[in-house]
Amino acid sequence: IIKSINFRDKIYGWKRYSLIIMIDKFHISSINFRSKRDGWKKFSFAIESPKTDKDKVLLVEPLNKNVFMQGFLNDLYLRPSCYNCPSRSFKSGSDITLADYWGIQNVLPEFDDDKGVSLVMVNSGRGKAIYEALQFDDRETSYYDALAGNAAIEKSAVLTRKRAAFFKRLNKEQLIPLIQELTHVSLLTKIRNKAVYALRKTGLLTFIKTMVKLK
Repeated sequence: IIKSINFRDKIYGWKRYSLIIMIDKFHISSINFRSKRDGWKKFSFAIESPKTDKDKVLLVEPLNKNVFMQGFLNDLYLRPSCYNCPSRSFKSGSDITLADYWGIQNVLPEFDDDKGVSLVMVNSGRGKAIYEALQFDDRETSYYDALAGNAAIEKSAVLTRKRAAFFKRLNKEQLIPLIQELTHVSLLTKIRNKAVYALRKTGLLTFIKTMVKLK
């Protein structure tokens, strides 16, 4: 494990984190940012050694415990284009759009195996012809069902002041404590998030939003 880093070197995000947690004393065969060892909904950050080492796992941390993933999921160090995506709302002109079907458990629970379900959006006649020529175990849902759990189809990530604070302080402070500070969630926010999750799971959140719009 590397104990010190020259912070004058402009090593950002993942590269710096990887230097802190591991590298040159280990032989790494794979780094999985979304390991399904514990299922898709609770995916893990996993680092594994070569198969010659009997598939030894060097590190496995669930998404809510791994510091780097928490910074990533809180949009601290996404690419600038992620905050103003030029391809959102189907502006890319592609025939087919692929994504992870987040929220599939709320739409087709019987189809959800917790291993990940792909969302395939067919955008043109050519895309439809290509899709129909392939063999899939698929189900059709409405666009609005897909959008409910995948807001990124139409909206870019929100550029918060915390991102600017992260890069301003990055070369002056230790990385892991900095990420932990900027991703800290207050007790009140945790309670709110759990309430929203419960409402979404029961379908009441959609009902409430519909009633508010009617007013």
